[in-house]
This record gives sequence, C-alpha cells and structure tokens, in this order.
Amino acid sequence: MFKTFCTVIILGMAARISAIRKTPQHNKDVCDLAVLVQKEVTKDGVTNTEKTWYKVTCWEGLADKATKMIQAGDYIYVQGILNVSKWKGNDGQPQMTLEVTATDIKFLNAPPQATG
Repeated sequence: MFKTFCTVIILGMAARISAIRKTPQHNKDVCDLAVLVQKEVTKDGVTNTEKTWYKVTCWEGLADKATKMIQAGDYIYVQGILNVSKWKGNDGQPQMTLEVTATDIKFLNAPPQATG
C-alpha cells in the first residue's frame, strides 16, 4: 500500500507569536504563530492586495526556536503538515479550520523594497 501525505510550504511574514507553553497531558513544548501571505490580484484593471492568514503550530524544538528567534514582521519559510479541525459551533452548525503543524522553519531576508 502507498503512503500518502500532504505537505505545505508557506513563505510569508510572521505575526502573533504565542509564548511557549507545555501541553497538560504530555508536558511537551508548543507555540502558535500566524503567518501572513499577500498577493496582488488585478480585476477589471484594478489591483488589490489579498491577505491570507495561516495558523502554524510548532512543537518541541521548533517551538523553542520559533519563540526565541522569530519576531513579528520577520519573513519566514514554513514547511509542515496540513490539518483540518472540525467541530460544532455554539449554534450547532459545523465549523472547520485549516492549520499547519510545522516540520521546518527557516528565516529569510526581508523582501526587496519597491522603488519609485
């Protein structure tokens, strides 16, 4: 039988980095951060910037690395596994969110500034 997997690569700007914390059951280090990806979209001659936020969870060594080295505004490369969380909201309606569990993080130089 073939093994299957889903890997995600995000190049974006770090934001909202949580402090490192321990999981209650297994006492493992974990932290969360948000990564912003922006792209320009032109429709009918008008260019707008679309912003997409990704929730990234870092465990153990990566959590330690992230909380010590990443600051809001840093450009980072994140590779990880895409996870889907499903639940029922207070109104009983199904809810869903996508999250990335990081397997690797690299720190990038800031992108070049536009001139003009």
